[in-house]
Amino acid sequence: MLGSECSILEELRHDNIVRHIATVTEPKTNLPILAMELMDCNLNEFIKKYKPLNSKEQYTICHGVACGLEFLHKKNYIHRDVCDANVLLKYHPKLTVKISDFGLSTILDYESTSVAMSALHYREGYFPREARAWEGSNEESDEEDDAGSEACYSHRLDVYSFGAVAIQTVQSAEYFKLERNMRKSFREIPDHHLLKEIIKRCIEKDSKLRPSTMTDVSECGPLISLHAHNHVLNICARVLSEPPY
Repeated sequence: MLGSECSILEELRHDNIVRHIATVTEPKTNLPILAMELMDCNLNEFIKKYKPLNSKEQYTICHGVACGLEFLHKKNYIHRDVCDANVLLKYHPKLTVKISDFGLSTILDYESTSVAMSALHYREGYFPREARAWEGSNEESDEEDDAGSEACYSHRLDVYSFGAVAIQTVQSAEYFKLERNMRKSFREIPDHHLLKEIIKRCIEKDSKLRPSTMTDVSECGPLISLHAHNHVLNICARVLSEPPY
């Protein structure tokens, strides 16, 4: 799995994907060690420290995750493990968001739109029902596993996981252990929140009703509007901080 992650990271260079610096071999064990870009914390840790997150922090995190996943999907990869632990942040000089941990990532055949499901490290609060084919059982699961070993997944798996991460970000919530925790938190988002409608589409139980890739999400009206708004604010702040001559 580590070798697979190394090869994937070599291909992926993007502002919202954690940078692979080098792979070295540990002399005693002869095992590879990944040297990665240093980040300050993961999303869950950031929320615990700074909650409640303000609207700019919410937008920056959701937009960063969306852009990183959009890049992955354009390269025809599925991440397969998008959750709070794999969203890393850096505080300075500005809030920066990057996706990490590509050990479960896989690439789609360019002639297909889905691949056969294999056992995943299961995170019910972040995985859709089509991903419920994993080793062992989960006694606390909200639903019986009806996906079976023949289940398939596509980019829509990541879209669903993005929705769960977005809910956690907007609500300054901690790790979602179960699906019902995630959906309860979603219902508590005010209806006027700009991201609620796109989040609702992302977490549809029927995968066919979700956006097919993250491009459909990152180009939605609210994210574009928020991006333009923050861009204008950043320009204004920069102009106001510069001396007149």
